[in-house]
Amino acid sequence: MQYPNVTNCPQSHPFFDGKSCIQCTGANNIFNMKTKACDKCPTETNVNVDLRICQQMPHNSNFKDANNWSLDGAPSLPIPDPKISNCSSSTPYYNGKACINCASGTWWSVKDSVCKSCPTGQIFDDNTKSCIKPTGNFLTSLSNSNWVTAPGNFTKVLQERADVLTKNPNMTECGLNTPYWDGVQCINC
Repeated sequence: MQYPNVTNCPQSHPFFDGKSCIQCTGANNIFNMKTKACDKCPTETNVNVDLRICQQMPHNSNFKDANNWSLDGAPSLPIPDPKISNCSSSTPYYNGKACINCASGTWWSVKDSVCKSCPTGQIFDDNTKSCIKPTGNFLTSLSNSNWVTAPGNFTKVLQERADVLTKNPNMTECGLNTPYWDGVQCINC
């Protein structure tokens, strides 16, 4: 369609940047109406040609690389869609809009697709995948034991420990000879 008093660009160079008609190709293959320049969608987004917007790409939650999740009443973990990628280990949960990480002291509800907190006086148990009342006043000694965690997870472990101690100030670490807390007693492996 042609309009009078407007620069009408040909189909081969359909966008007007304020100076001339241009074509957007390669990495910058979309025209940004606000900046009047060729652009690209941000990382983790694709062009939705019907809505003419850059839209967040869907992802699968990455339960393999995360441990602070619970079915929370869901019948099972969702089956990953092989056509889309998994969230990264640093932001393992997909909430329908973006890949996120649950803040320290919270856990991911598979049923509700949100991060939740345990009731006061309870902690999230990665083994049972539920909130529990600690059965003793002990914690595994982080300084006197050989323990491992997922790559990039060390700071999170320390923050979770600080949160547990803040909420439960009477807790103490197991001793040097039996540094591991198994939920019932301090043990040595």
